[in-house]
Formats: sequence, structure tokens, C-alpha cells
Amino acid sequence: MNYIDFFDHGATLYPQRTCLTDGELSLSYRDTQTYTHRIALALQAENIGEGNKVAVYSPNHVMGFLAIIGIARSGSVYVPVNAKNGLEENITILQNSDVEWLFYHSMFEEAVAGIRDSVPAIRGFICIDQAGTDSPTLET
Repeated sequence: MNYIDFFDHGATLYPQRTCLTDGELSLSYRDTQTYTHRIALALQAENIGEGNKVAVYSPNHVMGFLAIIGIARSGSVYVPVNAKNGLEENITILQNSDVEWLFYHSMFEEAVAGIRDSVPAIRGFICIDQAGTDSPTLET
């Protein structure tokens, strides 16, 4: 059993309970489950699944956690990118981890421009909280 199975079990038992909250947004287990299924299906539609590496570059934010759970649901491997690291350190992590897809928070839009240039193996970028300069939003 992997952790997504435990999450789904909790969502079945307590669908209306709060699962994620960050002061601006609060989601129930049912809503979280629905979002993460959509994320997993979207990743799989891009041929991102079992064994592919996907990173999340975000502060503690509900949408960042949705991306992490969606990555697990897709069968992909989650690669954490620390929001407190310097850009060069995060680029090194992304290069050495063979990341193919990156979810990011809009506060890192400028850093993502540098990542695009330095990590050409990343073929997809999704801004989790709004439409990015060259990226669609998680909502779309």
C-alpha cells in the first residue's frame, strides 16, 4: 500500500473534513481527491507516469500540496525543490534528478525563466496559482 491509498481511505471515511488549508484557501478531502485525480490524469496525458520525475517549487501553499499528491497519484516520482535554496542550487537539483515536469508558484516566475534556460530536459511547466508568463495555470 502506498500513501495515496491511505489518503483515499481517509477521503472515503471523511469526505467533508478539511484536508488542506493555507489561510487563503481551504479544501475538503473530497475536493482534494478530485483535484489530484485531475492532476494525475493531466500528467498521464503528457506521458508522465510511472518512474518519471516531477518537481514542485513552491512555498507552503495548498496548490503546491495538491500537485505533490497528484504526482503520487500519477505514479510519478516527486522531486522536492526547496523554496529557500538559491537558484543555482535548485538548478543543480533539477539537472541531477532528471526532472521532466515542474509545478511552480508565481513568486518564482523569474527563477523559472533561468530554470528553462538551464534545464532543457524539463518539458512542461505549470504555474500552480495563476497563469505564468509562458505557462498555463494548474486550474487549466
